[in-house]
Amino acid sequence: RQLQIHEESIRVALEGNRPPPTPPGASRERQPPPRYQAIGQDADTMERLDVALSVTTNRWPRAILQVRKAAAHRRAFESDLALDVVTQALKQFPHYKEALFTQGLALLDTGRPVEAVQAFEVLLSLDRNWPDLDQWLLRAHARARRRPGGGPTAGGFNIGDQALTTAEVLGFWDRADAVEVLGLGSPHAPIAIR
Repeated sequence: RQLQIHEESIRVALEGNRPPPTPPGASRERQPPPRYQAIGQDADTMERLDVALSVTTNRWPRAILQVRKAAAHRRAFESDLALDVVTQALKQFPHYKEALFTQGLALLDTGRPVEAVQAFEVLLSLDRNWPDLDQWLLRAHARARRRPGGGPTAGGFNIGDQALTTAEVLGFWDRADAVEVLGLGSPHAPIAIR
């Protein structure tokens, strides 16, 4: 086959024509690798995973299939179902790294970043070399801080809370030093601000 492709490209070059953009017999569209097809890129993946789960009785292959099914649910934007399925896998094997990572992603998708941080931190304690874990952990921390009620400030006023009266606002500022209230007194704040 490769010899045919080579001879065809030589013939086209000798005729003075431009070579085709793809080899003869190949499609122009890139096909995902089979690994990604197996975890949710084609239409009947969910049925195949359900059949495989119904047949499998061994715990470890079942957990692997559950994580793959959770990934397929995430790709179909069914994050709640993905979270349920991956939680079943983690009940069997609490330190299953791929399941912890998928659980963290599903928790981020469902808007539960504080729990996602916990899942990612457990994974970090198990495997410090997990690909891109630091980036996902950073995203989860950022989302946890951004959400309403994300964390208390030094004055006891939670991020996202709304003050109802002027007295509450003034009392908020009087409870602590302004630098502490704004969260700038932490050791991680830039020195110029402190």
